Amino acid sequence: MIINLVRELIHTLTPHLQQPIIRRGISIEHKVLGALRFYAIGSYQRCVGEELNLGLSQTSIHRVIHEVTTAIVDVMANDIRFPTTAQERHLIKTQFMNRWGFPGAVGVIDCTHVAILKPKADEHNFLNRKGFHSTNTQIICDSDLKIRNIFASYGGATHDSFIWNQSAIKEFMQGVHCNSTRLVSVPSRVEITFGACNRKEGATITSACLNSLATLHFLLEFMVINN
Repeated sequence: MIINLVRELIHTLTPHLQQPIIRRGISIEHKVLGALRFYAIGSYQRCVGEELNLGLSQTSIHRVIHEVTTAIVDVMANDIRFPTTAQERHLIKTQFMNRWGFPGAVGVIDCTHVAILKPKADEHNFLNRKGFHSTNTQIICDSDLKIRNIFASYGGATHDSFIWNQSAIKEFMQGVHCNSTRLVSVPSRVEITFGACNRKEGATITSACLNSLATLHFLLEFMVINN
């Protein structure tokens, strides 16, 4: 199953990655595998090149990770899309009711802290209450635990409620329900999504990352940029 997911990811990213122009250039397959390995273990970039027997320097691996990560972000919009039509919302409401016995829900929302390296500027905005630097990322998922929206514009020192108040989804939902507020605290579903994306077992991490391009984005974008 994981092999098929890797092949599917390579196929999806190929139009967004540069083909090797010389015989000994890095193939797209090796680029994706190298980036996935780094995502999974979070080790030093030099080690990734050595483990895959690519003979690549840290600088080359660094470029590969940036290229693949950028490609993932570029295609992310195809997989992460909040239900904007009445038909889509009705379907999700039905699924929530059938699976969880919860009526009228179009999504569940929570924030999660994504650890990052200590930023060079505005450090205080990223130091969270647990004592490490992070981005406080708001995520909405549906009844299938599929991520429908990501808002990652604020540091770990920012409160969840402030992030919600600044998000475009709040404005959209207020337009849909202009005469009422349909927000109920039911954290378990979205927290299960976070758990599924952050398990320590290697196979589970890889599967979760490949099933949702969003996972790779919100877990690793800042770490790669700051490495």
